[in-house]
Amino acid sequence: MAQADPRALEALYDRHVRAMYGLALRILADHGEAEPAVQAVFSDAWSRLETDGAAEPTATWLLAATRRRAIEQLRARSAPLEDPAVVELPMPAMADERPPLPAEAVSRLRAGLAALPDIERTAIELAGLEGMTAAQIAERLEHPPETVRTRIRNGLLSLREDPDGMTERVDDHCDGRAALYALGALGEAERSRFEEHLETSLDCVREVKSLLPVAHHLPQTALPIDPPPALRERVLREVAGWTPVPDEPPDAAATAPDYPAGPPAPAPSLPSARRKAGLGPLFWLVALLLVAVAGGGGSYVAALHRQIADLRADAQSANTRADILELEATVADLEAARRDEVITIAIDPTVRSLTLAGQPLAPVGAGRALWTESGTMAFLATGLPPPPDGQTYQLWFVTPEAAPVPGALILPEPGGSATVTLQIPEGVTPAAMAVTIEPAGGASQPTGDVYLLSEP
Repeated sequence: MAQADPRALEALYDRHVRAMYGLALRILADHGEAEPAVQAVFSDAWSRLETDGAAEPTATWLLAATRRRAIEQLRARSAPLEDPAVVELPMPAMADERPPLPAEAVSRLRAGLAALPDIERTAIELAGLEGMTAAQIAERLEHPPETVRTRIRNGLLSLREDPDGMTERVDDHCDGRAALYALGALGEAERSRFEEHLETSLDCVREVKSLLPVAHHLPQTALPIDPPPALRERVLREVAGWTPVPDEPPDAAATAPDYPAGPPAPAPSLPSARRKAGLGPLFWLVALLLVAVAGGGGSYVAALHRQIADLRADAQSANTRADILELEATVADLEAARRDEVITIAIDPTVRSLTLAGQPLAPVGAGRALWTESGTMAFLATGLPPPPDGQTYQLWFVTPEAAPVPGALILPEPGGSATVTLQIPEGVTPAAMAVTIEPAGGASQPTGDVYLLSEP
């Protein structure tokens, strides 16, 4: 790293850019804004490299700086905050002396975060990733501030891995402020008061110390994503004033941190709705995001939606309105559970996938199976026509040496999309799969036409 050799910046970029870009994109949700945020961080890193004796920025420093820069851009979109000190991000959880988590620990943290109730996960992410205060989160989620405090604390307690083996819930002597402090979700005045309180409350000190590691490592839960190739050249040219000779790309894999794998870079455009191997990575990234936002559907959830619509048409009495609220809560829980199942599978480090292409009866159809080493599978489909009355779609595992093995029944939503989760039958290897039309109760062997089929 001596004398700020541009090759040092090049190596730094190749080792860390996927994690940084994934985090910036998670916060900003805009490729056009994520790129300048990442470039600005590398500019700061280059300044450090130019300082005599400065060490190479660590992965933790780069992620913390990416988060800070992305939050600054996010806040610049809206009106100035009432508490400008919050913009400084004086966050104990973001201290960059902590080493990054290994890949398997990050995967556990991601899965734990995905398994939290919606309000807990959302509140933690708004504070820990988007830099919102507790008051702003309460306004965004339309919940009382005390509810937000409690939910954030409960979520962080569920996620922590206490080195002393203390995993039980403890009395909240801090009124939820320890969790908010760990995430940096206290305004300046409230933070100062709480730090004074810490001088006299050993219980609150212990709770802060147990929650800080979880809060600190939240930026690592953003999935690494490949940035556009042009960003690399732009960073090296505009930051270090150097354009590398198009030679063999540097091999940074040997010294790269143990980042868990993320999805491939979203394609900038899709020239056609179909490709030989199915739809491109952009479609499947969008599909997973849709699952994350709206839930996976399913026949029972669809029936509940219809029941809610019927009740709303005749929502005169207080009892009927109460029934609607209860049904809506049930649907939300079911959809959240389905979403969490799919996300947990998608982020598992052992995940594998298989693409299915639409056949003549489903010319715009496509499917993708994701499964883990433990045999848990999520199947996503799109472009399926409505099944005839009394029939449904059925998923099959196709093997060359034996008869097809039945999988799950599939009932698509009105738009033709469907998401199901299942356990792969014992002894079955998902080398090939198909979707056929079958009687409503399913079949033990395929009898109907093939609508989706995996490519050889």
